[in-house]
Amino acid sequence: MKFGRRDGALAIGQSEALKEQCSFSGSSIRNSGGLTWAAVTFVTAIVALLVWLLPSELTLQNLDTEEAKFEAKLLASDLRVKIGDSADAVLTAYPGASELKGHSENDDSLWSEAKDDGFVFVFDKSSIQLRTIRAMPSFKGQILGLRIGDPLEKLISELGQPSKNPWDSSVNEPAYLYRKSSAWSVRFDVGNAGPHPRKLDDKRVIKRIWVRGRPPDRSVNQ
Repeated sequence: MKFGRRDGALAIGQSEALKEQCSFSGSSIRNSGGLTWAAVTFVTAIVALLVWLLPSELTLQNLDTEEAKFEAKLLASDLRVKIGDSADAVLTAYPGASELKGHSENDDSLWSEAKDDGFVFVFDKSSIQLRTIRAMPSFKGQILGLRIGDPLEKLISELGQPSKNPWDSSVNEPAYLYRKSSAWSVRFDVGNAGPHPRKLDDKRVIKRIWVRGRPPDRSVNQ
């Protein structure tokens, strides 16, 4: 087959066009590669940020879940009242409770005792709202699944280690405080099962249980 000048010129033109096209495509590929690298770098940075934030979010979720479980278990305890209830509500729930009294005029609290039920209720003097429930040895129910007389081992098994190191609330009776809720805390006074409080070889059991909280309009030390 023979080619004329015209055919030769056409072939040369097509060759130049193809070369130009290849040059443009190579430039596009290089530009595309730059954009792809930038995109990969951006995505990597986002993933690293999420990985850094994720443990904090999971910790908050775990805290929320733990607090919700603690509060739900407390509300399921053998209590007819809750922290923040009015004095009228408490006296209605426990008809045998005594009228409110104060230790002195300077005291910022009032109290009522329901002997038959095994409770002492402490109220904020200004708001007359319940801020402390103290379960005494005559209390026969459960609070957080624990009863007066339960061994120390069961307390630790049910609730784990206390929120702070135990301290002596009275003669040789360390207090175990559990503050797993922003609204309430529960304290267990643990003493000897036997009649001799100073004898350390007796079995250690729960002697008293305190439920404390913050009435809506006032902070209360836990």
